Amino acid sequence: MDLTNIKENLKLSFAEYLSSVSSTQDIARQVEEPPPYLIVAGSQEKGRGRFGRYWLSAEGGLYFTLVIENLEPAWAVPLVVAYSVYVELRRVLISSALQYGLFLKWPNDIYHNSAKLVGVLVESWKNKLSIGVGINVNQEWKIGEYPVPATSLFMISGRKYSLSEFLAEVLPPIFTNMEALRKQGFTFFLDDVREALLAYGQPVQFKYKNQTFKATLYDITDNGDALVNLASGKRLKLPIMKVLGVN
Repeated sequence: MDLTNIKENLKLSFAEYLSSVSSTQDIARQVEEPPPYLIVAGSQEKGRGRFGRYWLSAEGGLYFTLVIENLEPAWAVPLVVAYSVYVELRRVLISSALQYGLFLKWPNDIYHNSAKLVGVLVESWKNKLSIGVGINVNQEWKIGEYPVPATSLFMISGRKYSLSEFLAEVLPPIFTNMEALRKQGFTFFLDDVREALLAYGQPVQFKYKNQTFKATLYDITDNGDALVNLASGKRLKLPIMKVLGVN
């Protein structure tokens, strides 16, 4: 995959494509160039999600890490990145029938109906943010083949996609939205993220005094709070970082 145009258009200090890696996040940490820079891989042997969960990264998917300078509010970065990819997926899945069921899955995934399509992992080190994105594009597998239901653009639409063209389309919005988040804060994205996130009942969970409680997310605020409903009907306001998704 030739990244020359992407490197020039986004003014990246470094951009590299590797056919197979342990993890694009791991490789990104080894780069001795100033941000922003980009690592793209054809497959990952040890792709990971939040809390070290394994992310299946077979050939045919799009896996990349974009490294930028740290920004605030950091808690909003995974949500805004996932939203940026979500908008591009709606453009790709032009048919309203195919778009139906596409939503942001709390806190940093994109699902189509009940199956995972995209995962986002943001890590920080040395005043840098590494934004890892895994998108199931051209893969195909049997329903029920994996413990966590997953799907791909090919499985949804029946067509194959150019990974290089898809990358060239999905990266600029992420880059632009990170600058908007840096300059204007999460308020700039709040209404749009709400629409994508709260279109379907969003099951979440949180821990309190060593107990895990299940709830439903019904709103988010611009300053990093999640508003949830408990089964008892009680409503709570919790810091977003304390609220976990439910697979």
